[in-house]
Amino acid sequence: MRSKSLKEVNLDFSELFYISNDIFAKSLIQLEKVSLACTVMDVEQLETLFELISKESKIKELDLLDTDLTGIDAELMGCAVNKLEKANLSGSKLSGEQLNPMVQQFDFKVLKDLNLDYLDLSKMSIENTCSLLKQLEKISLKKSNLTSEQINAFWSVLALPDDNVNLKDINLHGNNFTEVLPSELAKGATNLFSIDLSHTNIPAEVISKVFESINSCSCNTLRNLVLVGNSLESLDPIVMTRAMSKLEKLDLSNSGLTLEQVDKVLAAVAYPLKELSLFNTKMENVDQIILEKAKDIAFINYRYTNH
Repeated sequence: MRSKSLKEVNLDFSELFYISNDIFAKSLIQLEKVSLACTVMDVEQLETLFELISKESKIKELDLLDTDLTGIDAELMGCAVNKLEKANLSGSKLSGEQLNPMVQQFDFKVLKDLNLDYLDLSKMSIENTCSLLKQLEKISLKKSNLTSEQINAFWSVLALPDDNVNLKDINLHGNNFTEVLPSELAKGATNLFSIDLSHTNIPAEVISKVFESINSCSCNTLRNLVLVGNSLESLDPIVMTRAMSKLEKLDLSNSGLTLEQVDKVLAAVAYPLKELSLFNTKMENVDQIILEKAKDIAFINYRYTNH
């Protein structure tokens, strides 16, 4: 694979185990973007690839979605991932025993974007958890079984006015936020650009504090907030609408909004809001004049499925 023009390759769902380790690895490191999602490979092939990446490689982005990495040495994997700008290790079956030594290899000079969706991170040390959250620019931790201690530790870090925190975008879908510290989450959220808190069981009073913080914080940088699947029916709509004046995207889908809440939220649609999502929200009795006006200003996503 020696092409001066080829910079990326997608080999998702391929069977590559029959290719020699050297040819497999030496070909791929000539590229900048490599996708091997759900690809059938041998442990030896991956080891050779990681060894070459850790030494010298052109690869900037590597997608290993649903690739079993449990047979790979954690330090070797860490050295390789550390040389990438973006890595997807979602569904790789890694656990604390491998994740801790892997993360300890990161110096974050190159690595900016990491996906650890569907991995059990409950045994990752607080120090390593906070290190990832501080140093990366973007991280996805969907259903990663974070403990309340881990969650509160990194929100406490993000809540501080620290110029050394690089994080801008985080996805925490499916983690349990029932015991999250309200003030830390509210302060930390305003220091991010995008946050996905969908299906996290956040208490309504905590969500209210987040909205209040977005509205009142003079240095708020949050532009995209996802709250899908959290119960919002008891929330004062005024609290939500005031915060909308600071957001560009807001997703309140499947959150049990009442008709009064929906009408007031739609009536509050104004610049800079560009997109409002209300999927699985009852819209048949919504004030149509208010809805049409909102649609003239922003993109309103809505569809209700009656199960």
